[in-house]
Amino acid sequence: MMNRSRNNQNGHTLLEMIIVLLLFSIILLIPLFTISPYNKGLTTGQFFEQLQQDILFAQQKAITYRVPVHVEFFPYGNAYRVVKQGSTFVEREAPDHIDIRQGSLHEAAVRYNMNGNVRYAGSVGFYSEEGRYRLVVLLGQGRFYIEKPDGTYVN
Repeated sequence: MMNRSRNNQNGHTLLEMIIVLLLFSIILLIPLFTISPYNKGLTTGQFFEQLQQDILFAQQKAITYRVPVHVEFFPYGNAYRVVKQGSTFVEREAPDHIDIRQGSLHEAAVRYNMNGNVRYAGSVGFYSEEGRYRLVVLLGQGRFYIEKPDGTYVN
């Protein structure tokens, strides 16, 4: 009688285990689909904050070293770089969901003279799924702002 109870193995079949693992995998994948749009918004915000910091960095370099410094935008390469006297200090690519477009800014570059003032006023467009962002450079003291699609500004 004891032998029968030892040989009786009440385990799960392979099919039952596969079904449980499949359900568990599906439950784990659900958050990935809900986080993706949120992640794009964060990436967009980080990109524009970094762009602002890089433009301020270019102006600071122009004033400190008393030489012209440029922030050049490359719409076809979807990137920008900070250049001082032919050498590149910073080079960054835009995220995949953001496209840089030529605007009214002369030669698609923010050009600071040795006093930190801007040579040309204008704008550069940035297009994403959320809408059109605009970098607007004001003539004179090197001031600029980034306008969001809803008309507010990036801080």
